[in-house]
Amino acid sequence: ALQLNAPTPLWRLERVRGWDEKPVLHTISWFHPRLALRGDEDTSQPLYEMIEKASGVRPHHAREEFLAVSADVYTGKLLDVTKGTPLLLRRHTVFDAGNRPFEFAEIRYASSRFTLTLDSRREGGKTAGS
Repeated sequence: ALQLNAPTPLWRLERVRGWDEKPVLHTISWFHPRLALRGDEDTSQPLYEMIEKASGVRPHHAREEFLAVSADVYTGKLLDVTKGTPLLLRRHTVFDAGNRPFEFAEIRYASSRFTLTLDSRREGGKTAGS
């Protein structure tokens, strides 16, 4: 997803986020080495603000993939669900304006605590996203 030719060390950020005192999603992101992240960036701020501040790289577009999966023991503990609970897995690759990928992420959502709504529209004779 990050278009690397050889095994390359990557920065990885793992987070659990939620609301109303409940964990809702577990994210693992891997970042392209060209971002030159050091590991001391402030990950409490919004992710893409942190990346832009650290590297000057801004997101332009992303490719998204959604799958239905089951919670394994590790993710179940993080999201406070039992092993086998249905989860929504979102894989996404984020690109800069030069169409170069800089983040690949896998986000697992506790499906009982999350709703996905998509809005599609037709533009210029084509359906957006086609």
